[in-house]
Amino acid sequence: NNFITFDFVGININTPQTLKYQYFLEGLDQQNWSAMSNGSEATYGNLPDGNYTLKIRAINDDGQLSKELDYQFTIRPAWWQTWWAYLIYLCAFVTSIFYFIQFRVQSKLQKFKELEALRINISSNLHDDVGTILSGLAMQSEMLALTTNKPQKASLYEIRDMSHDAMERMRDTVWAIDSRKDKYENLIDRMRAFTEKNLNLKHIKHTFKIEIEDPKKFIDPEKRQNIYLILKEAITNICKHSDASQVKILLRNQNSHFYLVIQDDGKKPSKSNSDGTGLINMQMRAKRIGAVLSIDKSNGFRITLEMEGNDNKMF
Repeated sequence: NNFITFDFVGININTPQTLKYQYFLEGLDQQNWSAMSNGSEATYGNLPDGNYTLKIRAINDDGQLSKELDYQFTIRPAWWQTWWAYLIYLCAFVTSIFYFIQFRVQSKLQKFKELEALRINISSNLHDDVGTILSGLAMQSEMLALTTNKPQKASLYEIRDMSHDAMERMRDTVWAIDSRKDKYENLIDRMRAFTEKNLNLKHIKHTFKIEIEDPKKFIDPEKRQNIYLILKEAITNICKHSDASQVKILLRNQNSHFYLVIQDDGKKPSKSNSDGTGLINMQMRAKRIGAVLSIDKSNGFRITLEMEGNDNKMF
């Protein structure tokens, strides 16, 4: 607590008379001498660290003053107030922040890995279980159609077609859920496969231009799914309603700017599905992932999907 006591005994002015003392502590007192006192001690407590000078003088009964005595001393700070102690505090604080961040990152990474494992498990079960059931249903329907009476053939073939359609939708769902497909290259492969399969059936030529900085870069699963479904809706629309002979597709992702263009050379006005929900669904999917979808029907059918932002965050 820095309690200091000073003893003035020994100060004299060469007189046998009774002495009184005055003092002040330079660095603490405001240059005001203490009152005259017979006491020969001065006590100070809780002195802050710093440099001090104690000035003392004595006076006898005749009012004769002695020479001032100066005593210089230094109060050093406690160890917990030294510069190296503050350095330790800073290091401890930085280390705590570092380990806290590490803990948060590891926790989120663990949750991400658990979610990945769950997605893989769900997609595998869907593919194996539901896929097998739908495939079996399609085969059974076709076999029964071959051996049954003509009035029932149409219904059985309809069940077969519905089973194939359900299988296709299920495959899309499995692909969207599977965390092993969360890369641009997986999106590109899926888009290519669907485009080639459907446009070739309609004898429509197409070009697929890819401008991707890193095809192995992670893409958010929701964005991946909605981008694919937008392309799927656009290609289906062209196949059903356009008289196009050529389709051009451009897929670009550079500097966090995503750009998809689908353009055909059809002469007659292209439209969405007969129920009018095709373009609405595309707009809805674009909005869901924070993208802008524009549609131009002035020269063929052109869909442009643009999106800004960081789409490679894992968590």
